[in-house]
Amino acid sequence: MKNKVKNIAVVQTWVFLRTWKKGSVTYLQAKHFNDYGDLREALIPDLKIEEMSEKHLLQNWDILFSAKWTRNFATVYRSEYWLCVASSTFLVIRLNSESNYIPEFVALILNNFQASQYFRENNLTWTTVQSISKKIIDDFEIWIIEIEKQEKLLHLYNLHKKQIEILENLMIKKDKLINSIILQYNNHDND
Repeated sequence: MKNKVKNIAVVQTWVFLRTWKKGSVTYLQAKHFNDYGDLREALIPDLKIEEMSEKHLLQNWDILFSAKWTRNFATVYRSEYWLCVASSTFLVIRLNSESNYIPEFVALILNNFQASQYFRENNLTWTTVQSISKKIIDDFEIWIIEIEKQEKLLHLYNLHKKQIEILENLMIKKDKLINSIILQYNNHDND
């Protein structure tokens, strides 16, 4: 059995705001995240809180879906990011309190290949940048899965991400080693 997102969450479009060099709130944009939805850089507050409504502040465990970008991804906002507002690039998915879904699990499903295929097949507003509408997200279906199984899938996925990170670091170190050996031989031949 499946649930449509609109039955388990409220999906909201967000806001376009002008940034400043200094502020007290961070304007979260797609550029702040890598392909896995992890922050790739430290967040710098660049909005003035006086210029926005409190309703625009993100809540812990809000799911951010990058709907207007060359790559679409979902990630989960955490209060440890401090005060943040999502840019208009994102749709914000706020799970209902009675839903039996872990926010990270919903993000994982939205990042899955089948979700990408669904978005491509149902999107009528293709331009150079794919723009996925609120309605398309509302109608997306997610299997009803027990919390324990969601946790196991998330654990497996996190182990997979960790393995990728280790392999990428290993490749960087191997490249440095090979380049060092080449440089050493090149200098040795000149002696």
